[in-house]
Amino acid sequence: MSNIVPAHSPLRIFAFSIAASVGILLAVLFGMGAGAFLLTLILAAVEITFSFENAVINAKVLARISRPWQVLFLTVGIVVAIFGMRILFPIIIVSLTAHLSWQNVIDLALHHPEQYAHHLEQAHTSISAFGGAFLLMLALTFFFDDTRAVRWIQVIERPLHRFSHWSAAPLVAVAVLVGFSLLPANGHGPQTFTAGLLGVITYVLIQSLSGLFSKLQGQAVRGAPADGTGGVIQPGVPRGTGCIVQFRRCHRGIRYYY
Repeated sequence: MSNIVPAHSPLRIFAFSIAASVGILLAVLFGMGAGAFLLTLILAAVEITFSFENAVINAKVLARISRPWQVLFLTVGIVVAIFGMRILFPIIIVSLTAHLSWQNVIDLALHHPEQYAHHLEQAHTSISAFGGAFLLMLALTFFFDDTRAVRWIQVIERPLHRFSHWSAAPLVAVAVLVGFSLLPANGHGPQTFTAGLLGVITYVLIQSLSGLFSKLQGQAVRGAPADGTGGVIQPGVPRGTGCIVQFRRCHRGIRYYY
């Protein structure tokens, strides 16, 4: 097999994924009909399109971390992203908003899809507020970051850098949440604010954990032997491979350059 398909060929790397996808599509086609098959193809196309953006971000993250963290990212992280956010998260949201046990929610999803869809639609406000607040935090953190080397629109982005303090993005996000929650047209103000606040807190916790891991990574790198060229040898990477880590300090922690 290795002589026919190179080890780093996409066909070989994604062989299992391709086979599983084809098998699932065939099962949907023959088990649920052409309508379900077409809907599955549309959902798959949407998911693949959105995944390209995530892949770019993931690649940038993976390039800055050591081999053990890369393995964890691509194993535990993928499991959490797929099963946690695609399966567990909707069940938890419906359970909380509909005041049902998770066993009842799973039963609805498996045997009563219409009722499950109805409860999920009722949770639309909470889901949108949580996701919107999380993405708002992501955008604000990006635009407030004064360590970025590339700025798209100088006249807009440069004044925003005065809000580079870590507390600026959460404060602005909470102010936006309060504004949307108090809108007369919003009939779900308390739900909007509560779910949005959870989104802000979740983002802050994730960033805090990321900063902690960056410090641990920086301590490991500083303790590694120097290579004599201004960098340090990446832990777990053999000498002579050219995998050298260089780093510098900034007010948000340590940033790595390979």
